[in-house]
Amino acid sequence: MELRIGAELIESTVFASIRKTLSMKEGTVIDPNGLLERDLGMDSIDMLDVLHSIEKSLKISIELLDFAAYFRGSLSEEAFRDENGLLTEEGRMQVQAVLPHAAVEAGMHIRHLFKVLRVTDFLTFVLVKAEQHVHSAIS
Repeated sequence: MELRIGAELIESTVFASIRKTLSMKEGTVIDPNGLLERDLGMDSIDMLDVLHSIEKSLKISIELLDFAAYFRGSLSEEAFRDENGLLTEEGRMQVQAVLPHAAVEAGMHIRHLFKVLRVTDFLTFVLVKAEQHVHSAIS
């Protein structure tokens, strides 16, 4: 039961942070399947603002590098991307496993992964980070 309440708190915090950052009216419905950039108009600066708001509200730390680690999974940096930041084929397959809905191509620059993130993907990422924070606090 506690985990569910925690997840609901995290979800409401993420949605409130998105609404605030994008100057949406309170209660504006956000489509969980909407793409952050294309459908909501969020850019990388907005993402930083949303992350900062979530960090303050939930008292957790979320770094931009955490996104790369989330997408990369157990792959090494070298297996995931080349020296120019372009996804390798192995990296593309890993991202596709994390984001099965996304059209991801080998050779895509990792900074463009933001373009294929849906609201629900972002929420899942924050839930994972919050769970990691709880586990590290217990240890």
